[in-house]
Amino acid sequence: MEPFREVDRLRARNRSGRSRRALIELRARMTAAFRAGLDRRGYIEIHSPVLVRSPGTDPNIEPISVPGWGYLATSPEFQLKRLLVGGFERIYSVGPAFRADERGPHHNPEFVIAEWYHVGVGYLEFAEETEAFLAELAQDVTGSMVVDTAWGRLDLTPPWPRLTIAQAFERLAGMPFSMDRDHMYESARQQGMIVPDDADWQELFFRVFVERIEPNLGGDRPVFLMDWPEPLAALARTRTNDDGQTVAERFEIFAGGIELANAYGELTEAREQSRRFQRDLDRRRGLGRPAYPGDDRLVAALEEGLPSCSGIALGMDRLAMLLFGCGSIEDVMAFTIEEL
Repeated sequence: MEPFREVDRLRARNRSGRSRRALIELRARMTAAFRAGLDRRGYIEIHSPVLVRSPGTDPNIEPISVPGWGYLATSPEFQLKRLLVGGFERIYSVGPAFRADERGPHHNPEFVIAEWYHVGVGYLEFAEETEAFLAELAQDVTGSMVVDTAWGRLDLTPPWPRLTIAQAFERLAGMPFSMDRDHMYESARQQGMIVPDDADWQELFFRVFVERIEPNLGGDRPVFLMDWPEPLAALARTRTNDDGQTVAERFEIFAGGIELANAYGELTEAREQSRRFQRDLDRRRGLGRPAYPGDDRLVAALEEGLPSCSGIALGMDRLAMLLFGCGSIEDVMAFTIEEL
């Protein structure tokens, strides 16, 4: 049997026509340009810890434990917010994050996450800042704001379209959005979807979202999906919209059917954050999943006073996929989990 050769692994080409080595070099340029772009905007880079005591309570994320120490970070969010309480106003982090049981064309258990936070900026203004930054990044790295992805041509020229969750259900899923579980169930069945009889509202929401909405988002333009329902606010503030409904100041960016980033007008109330941690833990227990500890130090920092701010988390591997025309996350990674 011929021995394995690293040079052959790096020479292998993907659908973009580029070798793994070429893509690693392009990604290095992208990361450098990413940091430079935030530096120019007055952000300060923070080295966020990889080993944490609380991995978060999100029912849909499973951390990787480190026996005797804690967990590998699923996100640097909690630590960065504590620095905002301490007086920083514009900060960012680019580094590894870890989530168990995530593997596929858009997932790897270890990935690179970028997060940045801006004090004194509302989430709508933050959306404008974000699209301008990412369009500028595409121009710097590829020479154009129009890039050829594995799914077709993508134009990042601002402004990007904005779509609320309610509008996405109407236009893309062909059904009205509802906070009523039974109404959501009947609407999904009428659309020909197979849904479990015992599915609760959240499961129904995500089934419709994953099957009917997400694949149709951001085809030729990135799109902001905005105003999420209150039960999915996570760490975002809530407000009352023009229809009198409580919605989260949260937006996600989709491009080519890929979720690229998730952003919040950040929640600043310690008591409400504690309540949401407990709600998530109760849901985890109801789903038969481990209940991880909430971050008491984050709650204590919120009690000191987190200033009004907005923040975003972006997958750097997925960004590289889009900019360089790759169809799988492994094309832009030096090593996937199978290659360790």
